[in-house]
Amino acid sequence: MQESDPFWQKPKPFSPTRVQREQAVQFKIDPLVLHLIDLRAVKGEEEIENYLQPRLSLLPDPFIMKDMKKAAILVSEAIKTNSEIVIWGDYDVDGITGSCMLHNFFMQIGVEATVYIPNRFTEGYGLNSKGIEKLRTSVKSIHPLLITVDCGISNPVEIRRAAELGFRTLITDHHTPPEKRIEADAILNVKQTGCRFTDKNLAGVGMAFYLAAGIRSHLNTLGYFTSQRPSPNLKQFLDFVAIGTIADMVPLNGINRILVKSGFEVLAMPAQKGVSALLQGSDISSGTITSDDIAFQIAPKINAAGRMGKTDTAIELLLCTDEKKAATLSKCLTELNTKRKKLCANIIEITSSYVINCLNSGDYCIILSGDYHQGVIGIAASQISQSCNLPVILLTHDSSAKGRKVLKGSGRSVPGIDLFGILSQCDRYLLKYGGHPMAAGLSLLEENLEKFKTHFRQLVKSEMVNKTPCDAFKVDMELPLEKFFEKGIAEQISRMEPYGVGNKRPVFLDPAASIYDYKLLGSKGDHVKLFFRCMYSNRQGMGFNLGHKKDILKEQCIRSVIYSPALNRYKNSISWEVRILDIF
Repeated sequence: MQESDPFWQKPKPFSPTRVQREQAVQFKIDPLVLHLIDLRAVKGEEEIENYLQPRLSLLPDPFIMKDMKKAAILVSEAIKTNSEIVIWGDYDVDGITGSCMLHNFFMQIGVEATVYIPNRFTEGYGLNSKGIEKLRTSVKSIHPLLITVDCGISNPVEIRRAAELGFRTLITDHHTPPEKRIEADAILNVKQTGCRFTDKNLAGVGMAFYLAAGIRSHLNTLGYFTSQRPSPNLKQFLDFVAIGTIADMVPLNGINRILVKSGFEVLAMPAQKGVSALLQGSDISSGTITSDDIAFQIAPKINAAGRMGKTDTAIELLLCTDEKKAATLSKCLTELNTKRKKLCANIIEITSSYVINCLNSGDYCIILSGDYHQGVIGIAASQISQSCNLPVILLTHDSSAKGRKVLKGSGRSVPGIDLFGILSQCDRYLLKYGGHPMAAGLSLLEENLEKFKTHFRQLVKSEMVNKTPCDAFKVDMELPLEKFFEKGIAEQISRMEPYGVGNKRPVFLDPAASIYDYKLLGSKGDHVKLFFRCMYSNRQGMGFNLGHKKDILKEQCIRSVIYSPALNRYKNSISWEVRILDIF
């Protein structure tokens, strides 16, 4: 790696150990893959086997989870008394997939359930009293059951209102609970005090899946299932779980790895019309499914519905049983996502000069406010954060509170900086906040903006100065492109999927890549496609947002290239290429 590149952390030379050579024979895999797995803190034969072959049989008993017995009894009593069941989910991909998964589970066991997703713009995040009151007028049961998905843990007032209206309440959520327990009939949240469930990283859809597992188990003990009404195979719902888990950016190790990996198997042969239509509409043929397919193709389309105020379209698609209608709805989501991309690009363009000034000034974070579209500020913040490797918060004007102007925003962080933790230290300036270490939402009075900025920047600076080097810019190993493209190596590395938080995509360095041509892509030449000369065949790779590197490219040049594995899909055929992360 060249001296002019202080950005990437140079890898140590790799030479397989005796143990790795022995394990390579045992697991029938190249030692370099075992080295990559070892770098992800997976040690010992049992851990390696579970990593390479995660099995549903390794999932822990759902009744380890606090309140699972209460939750299962609540649902079984609702079924026994024919009480209506309403599923209230969040409007993001996690909440939508979790809600649809539960709906389909209930349908499989002969129980009707209604899905309700609030409108992002008129109702906001989580439960709201007006929505609950509206729902109560449409249900006739004396004590209907309200089940939340990916929300509810921060809504004590709304839960009390639901109880006043006669609802039984069952919260499933994975966000950090408040110190005081909410007065719900049952709460499923692995982060709540007293929960013995060891894996605390489940997404909202994962919590919903575990609820389904608990309900099925409890109903089985009651003799509910018969030859005419068989117990459902829960694996069929793991396509929803895989999509929601990857979209929510929770760590993809432990239980999440098992759920997502098994979900890939379901996605490879999708039985559900809505999911199949999404795959076909994204030019993803059945077979090999990757985390990229979900993160960059499937999830954004579902997410676009909520961000553009059309969540019903996503719900209708995922619950659709008609192939033609599913294809039409999938096309609608694609069109919504195209509109969302344009709005996002506009935000990035109008903020670009300020971002450049922040970078030139050595700022540790970026906080911007303006008349941005509420539905896309989170995605815009994410793209800006990724491009400059800094925490980013974008704020836009919301409705006023008693004549005082309110700003509503979304933030995205970088590895090593706990965005939610920092916001919790700024709560004196905020009206509301919530989220995760990497992503959060917030609102505040405009009059408190400058004080919030000052305090937030101080806290981020302190963490940035003291944080350890970022894994996102660590090169795993030196691997010439010719070696990567050797028969079987790329496929063996792909066994490390799914990639994401907690299981980062392998990053390699070729110190002498032979580039014989390049092509600038995008309306402004922002991206670059490289063509490599390898021993047996020529190969290619895409470098997003690397168009500015054109000045160092020329025909027949030798350059250091940082890259990661990527699949290229074209006309129902797939081949291995690479994603270019940097060129020197």
